[in-house]
Amino acid sequence: MRPVIIICLILTMLATALSWAQDNPIRDSRVGEWATYSTANPAMQERHSVIARQRQVLVVRVDSIINGKVISSRTENFNIDDPSFMGGAEGRQQVTAGGRTFNCVAIQRGDRTLFYSNQVPVTGLVKIVRGNQTIKEIVDFGQ
Repeated sequence: MRPVIIICLILTMLATALSWAQDNPIRDSRVGEWATYSTANPAMQERHSVIARQRQVLVVRVDSIINGKVISSRTENFNIDDPSFMGGAEGRQQVTAGGRTFNCVAIQRGDRTLFYSNQVPVTGLVKIVRGNQTIKEIVDFGQ
């Protein structure tokens, strides 16, 4: 009986690991990939760009853009093997953003719901909503 329990535990751990690998949107991110987002302010956009990949760290530059001009930039580092921003996934959902439909993981953060998909480069962010209002939504992406 004991070997059966151990085998079941191992199989469960492997299935969880494989599922996580599928949901990790930054695992395959490459330097040069970018994503542009609309925001609640119609004149403002954000552009997320992968500027470096150093060992297990993904470095992303986030530009705030108003009327086509970059007004501020910051960098964020993400651990490729442990994207903590994905913690607390609550289920899968089809989400439409930027004229496309994405298979997303929904994550609740306070009064906001964040939707991530491995179909989107950089961090996988597709959309952020609060109640019925969209706070941020992907517009375009590429390399």
